[in-house]
Amino acid sequence: SVFFRQNKNTSTYIGSDSWVVLTSLEKQIKDKIQLIGKPLKDWDININYGIKTGFNEAFIITGEQRKKIIEQDPKSAEIIRPILRGRDIKRYSYEFADLWLINIHNGLKENGLKPIDINDYPIVKKHLDKSYSQLSKRTDKGDTLYNLRNCAYMEDFYKQKIVWGEISDRSNFALDNQDLFFCKTTNVT
Repeated sequence: SVFFRQNKNTSTYIGSDSWVVLTSLEKQIKDKIQLIGKPLKDWDININYGIKTGFNEAFIITGEQRKKIIEQDPKSAEIIRPILRGRDIKRYSYEFADLWLINIHNGLKENGLKPIDINDYPIVKKHLDKSYSQLSKRTDKGDTLYNLRNCAYMEDFYKQKIVWGEISDRSNFALDNQDLFFCKTTNVT
């Protein structure tokens, strides 16, 4: 009871707006930010999520697997991109876990981005064929069972962006200017 008496806080609720429980100092800071800041909803940005593969075990490979695939077919390096998961995002940075995305996308007709044809990458196809039964069961596959689902902002992964984990015990944000891709457990802007 001593703890509660020492840390109690009285809040007033005026209107039907959302509310938060804050100390008087925290409320002053929040009010100051709201007074001079610009709400996120008014910014000219898009917030997207990372790539949804429908079966990460096939499309996300280790650095060792990547090396073997590229040794057998150097052209495969064109479609294998570094990828981060939500757990790899740290406060102000990220830790690359040497994971790679096989980026066999459907393309974007509106932007002139051509789809990737799996037949141009026989070693990658051979790798994906190991998971053929799981890939064929995906409900969110692309034009073929080898394609990732459609992603209207595929080209945004090649731009500078701010990323953060979808679920975290603290605010972990990082700046990416390395053309990294991200799993669905991250948000990207």
